[in-house]
Amino acid sequence: VLNKGGDTPETAPAFDDTDIDTLQTLAEIASLARKVEKTARTAREQSRELAVLYDAAKTVAGSLNVHQVLDSVLEAICTHVEYHTAVLFLLNDERTHLFIAADRGLTEDERAIQWGMNHGLAARVLDSGAPLLVRDMEAEEDFQSLSENATDLSAMFVPIISREDMHGLIVVTSLQRNAYTKGDLNLLSAVGMQAGIAIENAYLYEDAQRRAEEATALYDLSQHVNATLHLDRVLNFVADSVLNLLKVDKFALMLHDKREGRLTTRVTRHLDAEGFAAICPKVGDGVGEGIAGWVFEWQTPQAVSDVIADPRNRTAPVHQFGVASTLCVPMHVGENVIGVIHAISGKRRLFTVAEMELLYTIANQAASAIANATRYNDSRLRTLELRRYFQRVASALGSALDGRDLPQLLADLALAMMEGDRCAVYQVDGEETRLLATSHFRTSAPPDASVPLGQGLTGWVARRGQSLIIADLDADTRSQAHGWLRRDKQESYLGIPLKLDRRTVGVIEIYTQQSREFSPDEARLLSTFARRARLAHTLVLEPSQILA
Repeated sequence: VLNKGGDTPETAPAFDDTDIDTLQTLAEIASLARKVEKTARTAREQSRELAVLYDAAKTVAGSLNVHQVLDSVLEAICTHVEYHTAVLFLLNDERTHLFIAADRGLTEDERAIQWGMNHGLAARVLDSGAPLLVRDMEAEEDFQSLSENATDLSAMFVPIISREDMHGLIVVTSLQRNAYTKGDLNLLSAVGMQAGIAIENAYLYEDAQRRAEEATALYDLSQHVNATLHLDRVLNFVADSVLNLLKVDKFALMLHDKREGRLTTRVTRHLDAEGFAAICPKVGDGVGEGIAGWVFEWQTPQAVSDVIADPRNRTAPVHQFGVASTLCVPMHVGENVIGVIHAISGKRRLFTVAEMELLYTIANQAASAIANATRYNDSRLRTLELRRYFQRVASALGSALDGRDLPQLLADLALAMMEGDRCAVYQVDGEETRLLATSHFRTSAPPDASVPLGQGLTGWVARRGQSLIIADLDADTRSQAHGWLRRDKQESYLGIPLKLDRRTVGVIEIYTQQSREFSPDEARLLSTFARRARLAHTLVLEPSQILA
C-alpha cells in the first residue's frame, strides 16, 4: 500500500499501526482464500480420482464377460480424462503383437492396426512394466500414431497387469502438448491394475465356462459317434459339432485314399461341395499338396490366418471357395493318420491354441469312430462278397465233372476276391511245396514248380505255418529265391498257410503289380475262404478219393 490519503508524497500522512493491522488482516484473508482454493482443487482432483476408480471398480466388477469388461474400463477412463483417442490393446495368444480390443475415437480402418512387441513406446512399457507419460510426442522418434488424420502431441501409456501376468496396454492421447500430469498417469495406472484383475477373472470364468461346454459337447459327440456304425451319420455329426464348438462358418473332412495316394473330401458344410471335392491333394513319399496335404504328411496341426498368402495353398488352392482362415488338424488312429479336418472361417481369424487342442480332440474321437464304421462296412461288404464266392464255389462244385479242378477254381475265385494280379496254390509234399494251381500267370514267367520248405516266400509260409504280408517285394530278401519275380515285376505279396487241423498242408499266394499293404483282416478273410471251401482237405486227398 503506498501514499496513504494524500495527493502527493509530501502531503500524505504516515502509515500507523492501525494500517499495518488492517493490511495484515487482509493478507491473512488472501492467504486463507488461496489455501481454500488449493484445498478445493485438491479435493476436486481426489474426487475425480475416486470417481474414476469407483466407476472402474463398479463396472469391471459387475461383469465376467471379457468384451464388456474392456468396454467398461474404457468408458470409465473417457468419462473423466480428456482424450483425442483412447485405446485398449490386448496381447495375442502368441504374445507377438498387440491388437485393438476396445477404442474411442478411431475409424474402422484404424481399428485394424496391430503393434509389434519389439519396437516403439509400447514395447518399452511392456518390457519395463512401468507406465509412461509423454508430454511432447514430437520429441519421441518411436511413437506410432493411432490416427491417420491428426497428430497426437501428448500421451499416456499404462500396462494392464494382473499379478505378474501382462495382458495388454491402455493408451490415451491428446492433440495438445503437456495435456496430462503425473497425477493423471497414476490414476490411469490404478485403472490399468483394476482392469488387469477384471480381465484375468473374466478369462478364468470364460475358460471354465468354455471347458464345461466343451466337455458336455465332447461327451455328446462321443456318445453319438460311438453309438452308430453308419459312416455318413458319424461324418455329419462331426461336422455339426465342429461348427458349433469352434464357431466357424465352413467345414471339410478329407480321408486318405491309399490306392490313389490322395486326400478325398467326404463331407463339407457351406462350401461348393462339387468344386471343393475336385481338389484331391496328393500325399505320400514326403509330398503333401496344399495345407491339408502338408498337415497329413507331417501329422502336425496348422492354424493359418491368411490362406491366400500361405505358399502351401498354391499346390491345392482352397481360397477360391471363400476360405480366408483355416484350422487344419490330422485324424489319428493309433500311429496311423486316416485324414484331416478343416475348420474354416470366411473372414480373417486368429485361431487360438485352445481351439486347436479342441479340434484335435474332436478329430481323434472322430477318427476312431470313422475307423470303426469303415471296418464294419468293409466287413459287411466282405461278408456279402464271401457269400457270393461261396455260392459260386458251390455252383461250380455241383457242376464239376472232375474234383481235381477244385484247386484251380478256388485259385481263380481267391484272385478275384482279393483283387490281385497273380495267384498260386501249393501243396506240401514232404520237405517241399509243389505247385498245384495258378491263376493269371504269364506263360513267359511261370511260378516255381516246387519250393523247398523254409526257402523263399512259399517255403517260409509253409515252414512257419503263419501268414506273410509284404508291401515291397524288392526290399525283402526272401523274394530273391524266386527267379520268376525278376521277370514278372510284382510289388506286394500275401501268403497264407492252408491247414488241416494243426498241420500245414498247403500255401495260397496273392501277388499284386501295384504296391499294396494287405491288412490282417484281408489275410483272415482269404484263410476263411479257403477253409470253408475245403481246399485244405482237397490237398491231402488222393485223386481216386477226389473222384469218389
